[in-house]
Amino acid sequence: MAFELLSDENREILYSPYCLPIHQKFLVPGSRSYAAIGSFGSMLFQELEGSDFQIHYSNYLLKERAAFKARSEYALVELQFCMHSDEFYNLSGIGEVSMKKYHYNITYIPFTENRVSFSNRRYCTFDVHYSLDFLHRLSPHFPLLSAFLEKIDHQVAAQICPQANPATGDMLAIIRSVLQCRLEGPMKTLFLESKVKELLIRALEQYNFPAPAPALNLRPYEVEQIRQARELLMQGMEEPLTIKELSRKVGINDYKLKKGFKQVFGTTLYGEFREERMKKALQLLQDTDQSIGEIAFSTGYKSLSNFSIAFRRRFGYAPSYFRKKP
Repeated sequence: MAFELLSDENREILYSPYCLPIHQKFLVPGSRSYAAIGSFGSMLFQELEGSDFQIHYSNYLLKERAAFKARSEYALVELQFCMHSDEFYNLSGIGEVSMKKYHYNITYIPFTENRVSFSNRRYCTFDVHYSLDFLHRLSPHFPLLSAFLEKIDHQVAAQICPQANPATGDMLAIIRSVLQCRLEGPMKTLFLESKVKELLIRALEQYNFPAPAPALNLRPYEVEQIRQARELLMQGMEEPLTIKELSRKVGINDYKLKKGFKQVFGTTLYGEFREERMKKALQLLQDTDQSIGEIAFSTGYKSLSNFSIAFRRRFGYAPSYFRKKP
């Protein structure tokens, strides 16, 4: 499991790969399963994984009211569906959040240290964690997603919408098809990829998106200012400048810099930055003797684990793989 689960008294709850008979009816074909058992009752966590996503299916069978804390150093972008009883969370950087049965929301948390309260005996969630690369590929078609990704670029905890939305029948049918899929090998991976992408698109379609703003009429000197901002950002990868800092340095307002950058380069400012620092990291891994930690720092990552996750998502392999090449 990628996170640590604690009781409300800060006692660690241990996982086991073995499930109880009571868990059998919840098992998902081909998933990795982890069970946690204690005086509170039992919990079953299951995972399915693809190149751009992770599926998490969690069932809580409790004996009484309970509260738990989840802790992790990994950033998280999650489409979550509440599949049984209403739930109440306290999320780092966001605060109190409620989720009704068969509702969903999309959440970003730079690091996980959350508290979840349960007042009923039975809870169930279906979550999909998406890679940022995949979300950025969708963002030109969904303005609200673009605004959400800008908060992610600045590592600001956020939800795409203040209130959870009700799931449609089509969305719930997609979830059932994922949980019941009995395909194996590459066919299963392809099936899951198609379903989680369709699920996200349907989820985004439910929001009331504003119409896209008209294109800016950029003067030649403003285009040059935008190009200068890109150069400054790439030159300072170890301590990347914010959009406000860049706009002040090149003499253009931050709205025109953000909007104009996408107009000139076809991607967001920080989307371009992520791609360039991944290319730099790959080049340093292949051509220098710097440690992986030094390379992570020189490309703007404060956490080696976050660098390794981002690198694997971009290139399909851990950074150490490229050190093995002649």
